[in-house]
Amino acid sequence: MKLYELSQDMKVLQNVLERNESKNLLKELEKIEVWFEEKLKNIWMLIRIYETNINWIDEEIKRLTDLKKTYKNKVDNLKNYVAYAMETANKDKIETDLFKFSFRKSTSVDIFEEDKIPEDWTEFVEVKKIDKKGIWEALKKWEIVPWCQLREKKNLQIK
Repeated sequence: MKLYELSQDMKVLQNVLERNESKNLLKELEKIEVWFEEKLKNIWMLIRIYETNINWIDEEIKRLTDLKKTYKNKVDNLKNYVAYAMETANKDKIETDLFKFSFRKSTSVDIFEEDKIPEDWTEFVEVKKIDKKGIWEALKKWEIVPWCQLREKKNLQIK
């Protein structure tokens, strides 16, 4: 039987037992409770396995992210090394059957004193963040906040 079926059967038997106490029904309820607990134990073990996998995946993501960063730094260093060597040798272009290194000219803007840039060339970006902790504290003190409410939740804890 599935967990939800066991819980439904337990509820039905508990309701019947409230009206009519029967030893047979009581034994049946105890048997269902044992199965119910066994199902919960199995689900608990699955949760632990999944949590372990999640932790392993997080660690693997961190490891791979660090490895990616290391390789990116190596690529950047090698490109800088080639650029330095070509500039030192006064070469703008090196071309072979396998590869081609060359310089491409580009321009960029360097800003030395940001505070002197006119308003016409600035853009203001505003980020709105709601202070949920402050609202929670106000509602806990019974302050009236008409556009918010506290919602009671039941969070399953597994120890």
